[in-house]
Amino acid sequence: NLMVKPVIRPEFVQNKLDRNCLENLLEIIRMAKKDSKRLIVGGGWIVDAYLGQRIRNHTDIDMYVPYEEVNYWQKYFLGRHFVANKHEGINKDERYYKSFAFQVPKEQKYLWVDVVGIGVERGQMFDMEEGKKEFWDMSEKEAIFEREIQGEKVECLSPKFKIKSILECKRVMTVIEPGKDYAKYDLDLEILGNKASAREGILFN
Repeated sequence: NLMVKPVIRPEFVQNKLDRNCLENLLEIIRMAKKDSKRLIVGGGWIVDAYLGQRIRNHTDIDMYVPYEEVNYWQKYFLGRHFVANKHEGINKDERYYKSFAFQVPKEQKYLWVDVVGIGVERGQMFDMEEGKKEFWDMSEKEAIFEREIQGEKVECLSPKFKIKSILECKRVMTVIEPGKDYAKYDLDLEILGNKASAREGILFN
């Protein structure tokens, strides 16, 4: 049997920005269902979804959609008065990577939404970098699972994908920003490497 050690998590107290973020995420999920669009939730929301409980406040939404439907979401967000921004991803194809921001009413803060266009070819996941398919070395079955966020069923990226992306992010960012605090990422690694991997029966090196 896989031994799971307890992970100490701080008590969750929701702030206003997170409340707005959650409301928008749920609206996005419902719109995707209404218009039969595939939506896969990524980012920090994965951790909450796999734990089945809230553990921290969020300031953004990472969503992965079929790359041919990126323009649908661009029209959706612009129609809701979000402002388009340049996506910060390195070497990312701007046709399939979109970033939007919305100023939360009565707050000097912005809610950020990143839309990433992805695809599946012969069962393997990929995104687009510099106009070419960049495969994840991960199958669709490995990369995506269904979970619930506030009672709404939605596809989410898997613990395996999240762990891989966190390790890659830390590898790059420790060079760019060597003094940055990575405690949040380390906590996510600990949670996903124990709780979620045990739940799915997946072992990570």
